[in-house]
Amino acid sequence: ISLNGKAIANYEDKGCARTDTITATVAGTSVSSSTSLQVEAPGVSSIRFMSASPETIVLKGTGSADFPEVSQVSFKVVDSNGAPIQNALVNFSLSTATGGILLESTAVSGPSDTVTKSTGADGLVQVTVQSGTIPTPVWVIASTTDSTSKVITTQSIKLSISTGRPAQDRMSLAVETHNIEGLDYDGETVGVTVRMSDRLGNPVPDGTAVNFIASGAQIGATCQTEAGACSVDFVSSNPRLDGRIAILAYALGEESFTDLNSDNLYALSVEGPNFTDLGHAFLDTNENGLFDAGEQSIPYGSGNSSCVNRLSTSPSAPSVAGTCDGVWGQAHVRQSSVIVLSGSDAFVSPRSFSMSGECSARFSFLLYDENGNPMPKGTKIAATTTNSGFSSAVVSDDEVSDALWVGGTLHEISLRRTETTGCDASPPRTLPLEITTPKGNVTVINLAITN
Repeated sequence: ISLNGKAIANYEDKGCARTDTITATVAGTSVSSSTSLQVEAPGVSSIRFMSASPETIVLKGTGSADFPEVSQVSFKVVDSNGAPIQNALVNFSLSTATGGILLESTAVSGPSDTVTKSTGADGLVQVTVQSGTIPTPVWVIASTTDSTSKVITTQSIKLSISTGRPAQDRMSLAVETHNIEGLDYDGETVGVTVRMSDRLGNPVPDGTAVNFIASGAQIGATCQTEAGACSVDFVSSNPRLDGRIAILAYALGEESFTDLNSDNLYALSVEGPNFTDLGHAFLDTNENGLFDAGEQSIPYGSGNSSCVNRLSTSPSAPSVAGTCDGVWGQAHVRQSSVIVLSGSDAFVSPRSFSMSGECSARFSFLLYDENGNPMPKGTKIAATTTNSGFSSAVVSDDEVSDALWVGGTLHEISLRRTETTGCDASPPRTLPLEITTPKGNVTVINLAITN
């Protein structure tokens, strides 16, 4: 719209950095006029950190598809209006290169070493960071030059080289209760927890999978770690065997080694044979420490060497003999234990005691179930002195604790006769022992007491 013969329009620079031709035409006529404007290249105003993907990478040599060793770090260069700047040169460096961190696949020594890349049409530029062998936070430092030739700098956040795969000597298995009243009852549940750390004692990455198998009853198939730990439920059910159920937890990890030069790396020339050579894990159903026919094994690799390392042959980390490979590397890390499905009927041995003419005495006895296993944890033991001829009968350790060994639990009873003299002439007597399980099942056993 013209006013007093003048028409005014606004022109906006889109940052094209070229010559623009502007033409004005009078409506309804062929009258026009043109002029040219030289648009200067947009000026760099700032550089912004955009993302690190992923934000956590694992130690060099311990990565997998789920746990990468490389992160892509993105920055964006913009002008004063926030519009992207293309072809801006950006210099990158690292806050630390400890453990051999690589920047864009290049070895750098720290902030003084740089890698240069240019931005795309969207103003973005990416650089890769590859982990080293030492856990550490690391910043990517990015710098460019603004329109006044001033160097502007920013740095990444949220990037950490944290942890590695689980090591055999850093894995543990904890059973909430080893002896549960599950021989005669289905559905008795106990928690089983695995904790795993890498070779430096840091929790393994969240989401590390652990598998479980059992020789009887039921156990959760798998769990994924959070803060280095995860749990499954063991549930009493058939088959119950002899009441002793072997369980095995295993995960993909690495053989432990003695880091003789403290560089967090295994080198044959330095560490030599100082590592835990692991063969196939197996479920030691009969608890004899040997792999026998009919026992379940979890193959890994194709080794045929002897498994002589102390940890390789320990009951808690069983390896099938002759399946080690003599080479340090990746393996199934493992831990095993036994859960007892305790019966509800109690047995005692011995059941007769001699006081040898004394007015007071102490005796020890074993308490066990029908399979010779411990009674359920929480089982209570009490002696009844009413009309028994004893003034007191005190059972020490009168409640069964967490136990799993064959043969039951050892207890002691202190007796005092009602007589204070002439006890050598006291007649034989019977002392009732009342044993009550957590589910309220009561067994009364009469102990024979003689002189």
